[in-house]
Amino acid sequence: MQELAQGYYLANFSAVTHRVAEVYADLLSPQELQYYREFHRLQQPAQYLYVRMLMRKGSLFRASKLRYAEIPSRSDASRELQDKGFIAIDPALPVSDWLPLFNKSESLQWLAQAGVETETLRALKASKRAALDQFAAAHFAQPEVYQNSDSDQETGTPADSAAVPAPPETCYQLLDPEAFEVFKLLYFGNPRQDLTDFILRDLAITRFEQYSLARSERLFEQRRQIDQQLAFYRLTAELETILQADAATILQFHQHLPQPAADDARLQRRVQRVTLQLARQLERLQCPQQALQLYRGCPQAPSRERQVRILTAEGDVDAALQLCGDIVASPQTDEELEFAQAFAHRTAKKHRLPLEAWPGLDCYQPPQRTLELPRPSLEVEGERVERLAAAWYGRDGECYYVENALFLTLFALVFWDVIYAPVAGGFSHPFQYRPHDLYDEDFLARRRHWYEQAQQTFAAEHCPDGLVQSGPLLERYAAKQGVANNLVFWQATSPELLELTLQRVPAADLEKICARLWQDLQHNRNGLPDLIHFPAADGYRLVEVKAPGDRLQKNQRRWMAWFARQQIPHEVVQIDWC
Repeated sequence: MQELAQGYYLANFSAVTHRVAEVYADLLSPQELQYYREFHRLQQPAQYLYVRMLMRKGSLFRASKLRYAEIPSRSDASRELQDKGFIAIDPALPVSDWLPLFNKSESLQWLAQAGVETETLRALKASKRAALDQFAAAHFAQPEVYQNSDSDQETGTPADSAAVPAPPETCYQLLDPEAFEVFKLLYFGNPRQDLTDFILRDLAITRFEQYSLARSERLFEQRRQIDQQLAFYRLTAELETILQADAATILQFHQHLPQPAADDARLQRRVQRVTLQLARQLERLQCPQQALQLYRGCPQAPSRERQVRILTAEGDVDAALQLCGDIVASPQTDEELEFAQAFAHRTAKKHRLPLEAWPGLDCYQPPQRTLELPRPSLEVEGERVERLAAAWYGRDGECYYVENALFLTLFALVFWDVIYAPVAGGFSHPFQYRPHDLYDEDFLARRRHWYEQAQQTFAAEHCPDGLVQSGPLLERYAAKQGVANNLVFWQATSPELLELTLQRVPAADLEKICARLWQDLQHNRNGLPDLIHFPAADGYRLVEVKAPGDRLQKNQRRWMAWFARQQIPHEVVQIDWC
């Protein structure tokens, strides 16, 4: 493993700010441009100190905790940062803000110097830390103003004969710590990501694809988009707390969510996801009408499913069935369609309505076999049941435990150039595992040229016997080995497995599986069978393994039913212990 160079974090911070200033100079505010210019005018030690604080949690720090070899004089660096408005030294803050920076022993010593009675100190020493902090907050309600010592020891002293002594040592406070949020948003696509990805690359832990980052492909084109994204993230930082509140607070929170423009699909999806969470919590709080109101303004699944359930519970069966009909006519996902068919049939039957209009879901039962295996001994107790089943199938030919890894990896290899196509809004920084819009409905539409090209290339690799030439895909597998891609499972696949798959699985089957993945990649990427079995004679079989007491999940059933329609060999094996 490589070692990080001294000051690596400053180089990474500079890479982010330089890139954003280069690509988004026309969208940055005067204050943001000033922040960028002033930072890069600082002396290097001051830059080091600022970025060190920025990388830490919080905005208030003890000076003694910021000792680094690359900063020869912390006093000089901190004074420069204060002069340029980046930090405040010993700011006037309530005791409750800075006292938690010190441990309990240090805090008790400070309270003693502040004149707190011995009896009280004994009680606080015997109590938990929270009690000490609560006492200090109540006892010293007003902030005190301190002057800094000019000595290198950086110990604070009272500005005058204040009754409350200064903190045990100098503290630094970042001013406007959110300033860097704009740069993170424009660089990473969100302000919550940090500089960790640089470290993964610099340490050679993760390898990323080399894709286009041209200015013409940037994420944002209007300042309005930036402001709304920032407002969304700042507001939803409190989401977990809001979800624990009452219905009125939840509805008020929802009113403050940004209203994205029609051309900002990314923010629309984010707002809708939060709206679904808020509406679901209103259901739990027994506020169905308020929840229904939020769901009706949110087109994202499973909004219509929740509306159907609420309408039925409220006794409006006709409206519920009508909405089921809308879902069946234009389902957003296979899961939503399955729900509408099954729920409408049950509801019509319960209310004695004509069932012809609601034939219900055809519950496909896949081929199943029961396999008795000896219970694993204590030595191999952690062995997955899938691997035990794979060993049993392997007595006839070869069998691999692949789950979703095999077909997703093949899918990514076939459509690699589609995934990494140079399209506006796809990539904003060099550390992405996938394009920003990989799961968007219009992903393929925006890459139609590359998609058609990939299909033609794949078709040209078909052999006369109906299989696929293994050479081109194996070459790409070797060339891209280790590249971070959330559709590729390098450790769970191998050249031998891929070659055998291409020798046994017909090209037509691979094309069908890829087509179904593209229909709803976010959901269809899960639920594929556990094993692929290559019998000694010929062919292949996909096998889902179920441990004693385990059952097929909904997405697994959907894959199995689809396999049946496409005549792809599959079965379920139920394990029983001998």
